Amino acid sequence: MRTRNVLGLLLSFCPRFRSAEPPVTAAAMRASIPPCNASADDTRKTILEDELASGGRQLADAQAELRGAKALSASAGSVEENC
Repeated sequence: MRTRNVLGLLLSFCPRFRSAEPPVTAAAMRASIPPCNASADDTRKTILEDELASGGRQLADAQAELRGAKALSASAGSVEENC
């Protein structure tokens, strides 16, 4: 009987076996973000959109340069074959 009481006492200290605490829900885990940083968020969004557009332009320029280099290489190869 004493072993059962000791075991019950030890289990009551273990947080896994406590039933007095309500389970944590997903809604309780969510952090609420205050809307006070809306202007800073808009600024960050604008900066990132500008960087994305710039990167897209750089990619298009690099692809056009590569196409030009391939065309030049192909035309140089055809000239060498004719000689």
